[in-house]
Amino acid sequence: MGRLRLFDKQDSMKIHGRNVEKGTELTIDGVRGRMRFLAHVTNTETGASWVDCVDRDKHFRSFYVDRVKRVHYKKKPWR
Repeated sequence: MGRLRLFDKQDSMKIHGRNVEKGTELTIDGVRGRMRFLAHVTNTETGASWVDCVDRDKHFRSFYVDRVKRVHYKKKPWR
């Protein structure tokens, strides 16, 4: 028997009608600076979903999708 996966991870999604893929910059409500999108994750048991991101200092962060304020298309290089 196969075991059900608890988390479903997608590398792309649509937010505010815009396509978001790995590396796309997002602005999150209540968070200073931009985040880079890594994945869209859904808990298959509860239905909760969120986006996994990384900030400028390479810290891993997760946010609910409704906190995404803006999707940026221009990818700026981080120094």
